[in-house]
Amino acid sequence: MERFTKESFAVFQVEGLEARMEAIREDVQPVFATLGQKISDYLTQKTGEIYYVHIAQHRRRTIHAPDNTWVAIGRNKRGYKMEAHFQLSLWEDRLFIWLSLIDQPKNKAKMAEYLLNHQTDIMSLPTDFVVSGSHLVSDYVALADSQSILERFVQVKKSEYQIGRMLMKEEVLATPDLSQVILETIEQLYPLWNVLETKNV
Repeated sequence: MERFTKESFAVFQVEGLEARMEAIREDVQPVFATLGQKISDYLTQKTGEIYYVHIAQHRRRTIHAPDNTWVAIGRNKRGYKMEAHFQLSLWEDRLFIWLSLIDQPKNKAKMAEYLLNHQTDIMSLPTDFVVSGSHLVSDYVALADSQSILERFVQVKKSEYQIGRMLMKEEVLATPDLSQVILETIEQLYPLWNVLETKNV
């Protein structure tokens, strides 16, 4: 499967942890697997390096069902949170295509300093890009209004920074070739990711 459907978004209306996870495994994770592999193959072809697909399993949850789910693509086989990585994050009403720095990645301070000192690199990205300060909420701000999120990322140890594109549910469902939009977004984010990863050594 490489297309999200109405059922993909409807999984977040399913009551109960086990029932929702079953719906996520059936209606979302196969799409994540296909799209994640396309991103991985694209990056491998571009760089010559191996990239790994990490689909969120939400194993730490014991009571509350997740209100979003995601797939992350990065160079570390063991996990993705320790580095700058690409991520598709699905919510009940939207999809994010992110370059993500979450959960205190290795050398966060160096990456934050670079972002602060090279804001022209950020502002040169497409004007429809958005920024988020937490992967746990669907809140975001327009790229032009993201200065405060960047400053917090620099100043606060446990802060996060995500930048990329947001597509509403209706746009996702109406897009004939979603993978093309995703790969175009990854291509636009790649130069920034590449520089950040040179700081993460």
